Amino acid sequence: VDGCKVNDLDRLIECGISPRLVATELNSIFARQIYVHGFVHCDPHPGNVMVRPRARKGLFGRLGDRWLSRAFEIVLLDNGLYREYEDDFRINYARLWLALFKGDEAEIRESCLRVGNVGSYKLLSSMLTTRSWESVSKTNMSSSLSDKEIAHLRFSAQQYAPEITDILAQV
Repeated sequence: VDGCKVNDLDRLIECGISPRLVATELNSIFARQIYVHGFVHCDPHPGNVMVRPRARKGLFGRLGDRWLSRAFEIVLLDNGLYREYEDDFRINYARLWLALFKGDEAEIRESCLRVGNVGSYKLLSSMLTTRSWESVSKTNMSSSLSDKEIAHLRFSAQQYAPEITDILAQV
């Protein structure tokens, strides 16, 4: 497949492709897979996600200081690992994300139980958002991760490895 890995920012820019638009489109692709179709690619690491300029004559990419949308295609590779989600799971997973964005602890707890009978709702919330529970509960997920929070997440990942494995098996 012609193109570059999704995390090769220099190459994307060299090809006239906005990394921000790629991130937005990739988010949209996986949101549609999860919430609309219920059929999800489960191995989306950079080696399996390629970006290539759209094969079209005419203008695409950068025009002056503006990026033109849809100047690229995202190609998902290694399609051997997909998972199908039932409607109930998709609805409850959407409710969980809404609760996470609102920092609604009671709804987060209930949603975690509904998506996989996960009682460790604080840990699952941190796993999903890659934020500390303190950030999630204060609805502070739009700020950049601080060095302190990164260190805390690394420590927690090591400390809670068995629990993380159990949660992944449940969900």
